Amino acid sequence: MPNRVRILEVLDSDRVVLERRVRDRGAAARDVQRARIVLLSTQGLTGPEIAERVGCTEPTVVLWRGRFAQQGLAGLEDRPRKPPPRTTLTDEVRDEILTATLTRPPAELGITHWSSRLLADWLRRSGTAVSHDSIIRLWANSGSSPGGVRRSSFPLIRSWRPRSVM
Repeated sequence: MPNRVRILEVLDSDRVVLERRVRDRGAAARDVQRARIVLLSTQGLTGPEIAERVGCTEPTVVLWRGRFAQQGLAGLEDRPRKPPPRTTLTDEVRDEILTATLTRPPAELGITHWSSRLLADWLRRSGTAVSHDSIIRLWANSGSSPGGVRRSSFPLIRSWRPRSVM
């Protein structure tokens, strides 16, 4: 079964813009690829042929040909993306994390203070699902840390003086 060929009709003004994008050395690679797909679609090539020449997959060719056919040059722009949803901690969970942070870990864990991952695992086992990233953000925002203030491993020795060289 032969592949269907979808030939796009491109206005002269749009063709000038697309050819400029293809030649522009400073253009983003994705913009050049999209422009090449549209320009090759005007020459009567099939989707697999265009994909091979451009170096992408056939579904990518179908996507950008379709968007250009429906929306013109505006269809070749990236659509805005939503940021991933950030979970908010309830007051009860926040209080539980801070309480656990300020108390010693259980002796069976064999640790002296919590890490964010150990605390998240311990809370998960006790029925509170929380990520270690949420714990880190809470520690940073509240100014509390299970290990206290981190200091240099080399204490400052005030009585030290350089020896005189003979």
